[in-house]
Amino acid sequence: MLERLRSFVSEYDRRADEAADVNDEQRSLHNPLVFLFVGEKSTEALDTVRRLMELKCTNSEAILYLHLSDEGTSKAKETGKAAGQLFSLNFPFSKENRASVRPDLHRSFYQSKETLSELNRLIRRAGNRLAESGRLYVNFQRLNLAVVTQVDDPLNVLLPEFLLLVKSILGESFKHVQTDLYALMKEGEADEEFAYAAAMGYSFLTELDAQQTRSYSLQAPLLLTEDGFALEVEHLPSPLFDLVYLLGDKDEHGILAKKGLELAYKTIASLNLLKNRRTVHEYDRDGGGVYNNLQYKQSITSPAVPENIYSSAGYAEVRRPNQAIALMVLKQVYHAFCSKLESSGGMEGKDGAQLFGLDAASVNRVAASLLPAKEKLEEMHALLAADQPLDKLKRSSLREVEEELYGSNCRAFFARHFEQVARSALMAINLRTEAERKLAAELRPPYTFYSVYRWTDESEEAGLHKVIARQLEETGRQLDDAQYALQRTYEQLGDTLQSGSGFSFLAKTAKRRFRRELIAVLYSQHYDVLALQMKRELLLKWEDTLTELHQGAGQLVSQLQLLKTDLKDAAQQIIGQTADDNGDDLGRNLREYYSKQVARIIAALAANRGPEFFLDSKYFGDIAALLIEGRDKLLTRLIEICRREVFTDAVFAKSFEEELLDRANVTVGFEERNLILTKEELYRDLFERLETGATIRLSLFNYTQKHRYEEKYFFGDFESEFIRYAFALDRGNRTYQLGCVHERKTSGIDKLNIMGGFRMDDVMFGRNARKYYDSYVANGFNFHP
Repeated sequence: MLERLRSFVSEYDRRADEAADVNDEQRSLHNPLVFLFVGEKSTEALDTVRRLMELKCTNSEAILYLHLSDEGTSKAKETGKAAGQLFSLNFPFSKENRASVRPDLHRSFYQSKETLSELNRLIRRAGNRLAESGRLYVNFQRLNLAVVTQVDDPLNVLLPEFLLLVKSILGESFKHVQTDLYALMKEGEADEEFAYAAAMGYSFLTELDAQQTRSYSLQAPLLLTEDGFALEVEHLPSPLFDLVYLLGDKDEHGILAKKGLELAYKTIASLNLLKNRRTVHEYDRDGGGVYNNLQYKQSITSPAVPENIYSSAGYAEVRRPNQAIALMVLKQVYHAFCSKLESSGGMEGKDGAQLFGLDAASVNRVAASLLPAKEKLEEMHALLAADQPLDKLKRSSLREVEEELYGSNCRAFFARHFEQVARSALMAINLRTEAERKLAAELRPPYTFYSVYRWTDESEEAGLHKVIARQLEETGRQLDDAQYALQRTYEQLGDTLQSGSGFSFLAKTAKRRFRRELIAVLYSQHYDVLALQMKRELLLKWEDTLTELHQGAGQLVSQLQLLKTDLKDAAQQIIGQTADDNGDDLGRNLREYYSKQVARIIAALAANRGPEFFLDSKYFGDIAALLIEGRDKLLTRLIEICRREVFTDAVFAKSFEEELLDRANVTVGFEERNLILTKEELYRDLFERLETGATIRLSLFNYTQKHRYEEKYFFGDFESEFIRYAFALDRGNRTYQLGCVHERKTSGIDKLNIMGGFRMDDVMFGRNARKYYDSYVANGFNFHP
């Protein structure tokens, strides 16, 4: 059940985000953009960045992706809109010798002219594709080259050679090539080789630190002609990359991200969108907040430390809490449905009695049908009687007269032919089956099994148990009167049976008439007593049947309540698990706001389709049948109804900020006022959530960091109330540059924090990995060519 709910809310979240993303204003890249992913460990980054760029860029089909890997096959796939933009090459180099895998890869590359030739051809094919896409860019003078690698991937030992060759070939079409490196550090999910991976990562960082000096240069015969001639390519003394961003799965406070490097991948995409925009739509309401790459590069450099300066960044996106909303809507619709069942379950006792056949006339009719016809008493006249003087019988009581004439024969005959027959007939009646058949045939909306549950509840004042109790009381009183009258009749003398003054006790005919009248007087009363006894037993059997029906309906009602519990538990678990992603604070006012929306939608459905629309076959239909199959079937039907009738309402298509404002303005009763957040409080929570989420994705040793420069950018409508609130929040004491990338954005609010000015010695990853690196080196490992 939990997995079914988890699957639904995840699907709703995905579809809602996709629908919102479709309405988001896509950014158009100003300059050509090429991503170079180095190493098999960058495959996940490639897939994520490519998907994000496709989603956010109008000219994403012009972006190229180069993937160079040392695995046998590339895991990157050419799919969707980006098909044909991926150029991948796998190097068949051996990594068997762990002690020297990086220098071995480096040596193998230089020794394999075939591999170098294939790499040249790959890059030239990419260059041709880039030239064909030139019409999609406004400016085709400058190329932005974004290099991505994971620091512990051995193939990045060849990063300078790869970069030099790519710049040399692609640079033939451009006046300037700007290169940025995004180095990924993965510290979570430590496996058995965590120490070796740390040493590999540290070796790359030491090489990178050397490559970022002003004196670094490289010259190598990497450029090949079609005839196999090798040309030297050269990197003149200068840092290898314009900017280097170090991104990890830990933030600057050392907190590990739950989803690993996913936030780092999103940061890479967001940075490249910021750097390569077509139209300058960044705003700082205080002035001077437009992003400028050259200005940023100058700002992170201090006179005391003019080189080997690094940057990092953090990215946060806050979306509408779709999963919480989906569960809230399911709960509210289901509660409304259950409330309708409960409110429609009542019925006047007399109406329920007629439906079940428990009204007095129906009970009397059934009770009477249990006994043989009263005329069957005539058969008792055939019983043999003893010959007794009439004068003696005349002076005896009727009890004595019956005993003298028949002994126990009359009682035995009545017991066998009337009492046993009646009780057998009562036993043969399956009241529950009859009741269920009648309910199936005649129970109609608004009445359901929930109505049966209430009608058969002993504590229900208007219930059927009370109807039976009243009839039992009346029947008991009548039975007592009938039994008393029978006993009085037995005590009467025989002469009360005479029918006229001429009656002669000596005549044979007189004796026969006496016996007939005796049986008629006594056993017609016996018959009436039996009829009342059977009526009482029938009512008692109905009591047991009602208890059984109540238990059966109660099981279905329990299933209803269990689904309520399931929804509640799911809300606690699923919403709790996703709170860090969607923002727990942003779920405020959800219950108050969406309960009103659901009530409005249900009221409209009831107005258009009748108050009992829930029980229509297009909705829940035969709810009992659904519950008998299992409450998972009921949940499936609930989800279908919500998808078709609720989530299609316009309120669920509102933009992120519209919905947030509406929730801020929701009105509640006086007693609930403390549960509601004001607009300012919701904005404050949103601001803090974005700032916390956009924390720099790199753990730093702050005490050694002497220079820190920050820029922060919101992505959204700069005229929106929230953006105005954010810009006014710390006006006057702001220590960072704040800007807004203006775009029509319905899906949510994004924030990108950029920070630079630190050195490699400030990075905690390097400080922690150094000891493993030194240990491996001391034991004969070689990490450098």
